Amino acid sequence: MANKALDYAKYPYTQITNNEIEAMNIPWTMLDKIPTSFANEPIFLLNLDQSSGPGAHWTLVGTSSGSDKKELYYFDPLGFDNDGQYHMADPQYEVKTGVPTELSRWGRKHGFTHVYVNADRVQYLKSWMCGFIVLYIADHILSNDIEAENALQSPDGWNRAIGKILGVKGPSPKLVKKIMAWWNKTKSQL
Repeated sequence: MANKALDYAKYPYTQITNNEIEAMNIPWTMLDKIPTSFANEPIFLLNLDQSSGPGAHWTLVGTSSGSDKKELYYFDPLGFDNDGQYHMADPQYEVKTGVPTELSRWGRKHGFTHVYVNADRVQYLKSWMCGFIVLYIADHILSNDIEAENALQSPDGWNRAIGKILGVKGPSPKLVKKIMAWWNKTKSQL
């Protein structure tokens, strides 16, 4: 379904702001400034722009430190077409998975051995929804939402949780309406 199916009078162009993310107490960073402390955060939002830029595209990173492994879970609302798993030792990491070079370097530096990537696109290509989508997912995971119960336990848990939280597969007007209704309610409580 094309973007034309959306009623843009109801959902005017707007982007999430850093101040709004901070008001929700959800960690976030720019791509070139991922702090060491984020290796211990279960979830953080990652903007793919450099810190000197105005912001580009929001993604979500989850971290898991099991007894025998440390894993990253990477969610890009624009998706990526691969098998959803990548071993960080591979020098073609970024090319094969679409995971940003800076994130893969940061992950290796902090002992993460795998990164799991969502393959499904849930955002329209020319959409402003990326920040709202990843904030919506992060809020559900951090609030211990029953749908997100096992999000950081396994790659299957990550993908299942995101699927349940979003409730749709692929970009749709239904998803835009659902997330914007959540945002309007949430923003009024900040």
